[in-house]
Order: sequence, then C-alpha cells, then structure tokens
Amino acid sequence: GDESYAQARVALAAAYRTLGKTNDSIATLPKYLGTQPAIPARLKAVVWCELGAAYVAGRQRDKAMGCLETGIEENRFEPKCHAEMCKVATGAEAKDSCQAYLTLAPRGDFADEAQKRVR
Repeated sequence: GDESYAQARVALAAAYRTLGKTNDSIATLPKYLGTQPAIPARLKAVVWCELGAAYVAGRQRDKAMGCLETGIEENRFEPKCHAEMCKVATGAEAKDSCQAYLTLAPRGDFADEAQKRVR
C-alpha cells in the first residue's frame, strides 16, 4: 500500500542520488510529498530526509535545510535527517545535529564523520 510505495520512492531517489543523478533524485519526491500521503510520521520523515539529501548533493543548501527541518519535525528520532543536517548546517546547529546522529546511530555509516565534526 502507501507505505510500500513510499519506501520505493525513497529507494529510487537514493539510487539516483548515489549514481550522481541529483536532478532525477530531486524530481522523484516533491510531487509525491505534495499528495499528502497517508503514511506514518516516521516514514514521512524518511521521505523528507531523502529529499533533503538530494538537495545536499545538488548543493542547494536552503532547500536542503528546509526539507531536513521538516523531516526532523516529523520524527526527531530519524538518524538520516540528523546526518544530512550535520553535513549542511553550520555552527552550533551542525554540532547539535552531529551529536544527535551519534546518539541515535553511534555505529552508523556517518558516525566517524559526525565524530570529527563535533570535536
């Protein structure tokens, strides 16, 4: 149903982003989010954070920040949002996001980089 479709959209956007097809990654999610899908907040956060990650990859900082902030509002326990915010934010906000990521995913893929950024 709706959850499977959301997960498929996120996987497609992530695949495009990984392949360096940032514009395709970005195009995959906004229209979907505009439909106000009936999915749990935890999954909606993942969708917003993947869109934020695509904007980070596309060097569109302001759009990335907006998406990541929305994702964190949907579910503050989603590590991906904090990892991406750690990459794009500055100052205390970046440090707080890196620390939040390390709290949520101390052995996650981004843990080593986040650790360097909180020092």
